[in-house]
Amino acid sequence: MMSSHENASAHPSEQPTESKLNSQPLLTLSHLSKSYYVKKSIFGKTHQIKAVREIDLEVFKGETLGLIGESGSGKTTLSHLILGLTQHDSGTIKFNGIDPKYLRRDVQIVFQYTFGALDPLKSVYELISEPLKLHHIQFEGTLEDEVSRLLSLVGLSSGLMYRKTIEISGGQKQRIGIARAIASRPKFLILDEPVSALDISVQGQIVNLLIKLKKDLGLTYLFITHDLKIARHLSDRLAVMYQGSLIEIASTESILSNPQMAYTKKLLGNLFSEDTNDM
Repeated sequence: MMSSHENASAHPSEQPTESKLNSQPLLTLSHLSKSYYVKKSIFGKTHQIKAVREIDLEVFKGETLGLIGESGSGKTTLSHLILGLTQHDSGTIKFNGIDPKYLRRDVQIVFQYTFGALDPLKSVYELISEPLKLHHIQFEGTLEDEVSRLLSLVGLSSGLMYRKTIEISGGQKQRIGIARAIASRPKFLILDEPVSALDISVQGQIVNLLIKLKKDLGLTYLFITHDLKIARHLSDRLAVMYQGSLIEIASTESILSNPQMAYTKKLLGNLFSEDTNDM
């Protein structure tokens, strides 16, 4: 069990980092909260579940902020609030100072499970061309040329263009999900457990692709994961989430070498235990 002090810590202190000193926040969350009301039985009382509690968070241009915590800690709910898929109860969300609902093309997501995100009855061409049409993206050449270019960016052949997603591998599906996400030329990508559903042999390839795209396209990432091994490889800073609250935010190096909160130490203990078992 975590202490009451740790559980209530929605506004963790943070030391300035180089990324903060050299840029302005791209995404700013202020006092963001979201609760759900559920019944344990048909005739039972309604219970309030505080999924996100008074969160203050800044993500800076060009960085990868890793959002870590166990399942049920509120990470995915937070991403849905940012995207406008779920309405927050209180607080504000600003992207470059503007409500992100007015900037749909600038903020995109790569989902964990491609079978829910990609219509299996549509071809790769249809899936990738949809956001190009929806956001009226300008490009040189034909629509087919642009889809081919996007496939190339994620390491896929244009020969896959007219195949259905049910005909291709899990790693290829995730690359298509990434191509679809970058089609609108966004500034900010939310990566919601983007490799956890993939074979270990494929995970490293996708992580390396994400690193390359971030550099080549000038992207900013919010990387949601419960896997610290991947988070430490990909993230500039880490934000630790516990029971809907952010309890610790610092550079990845600081979190790994000198965690301040008991829950963070527990997560790191699990990581180091796995490392020992792998030896």
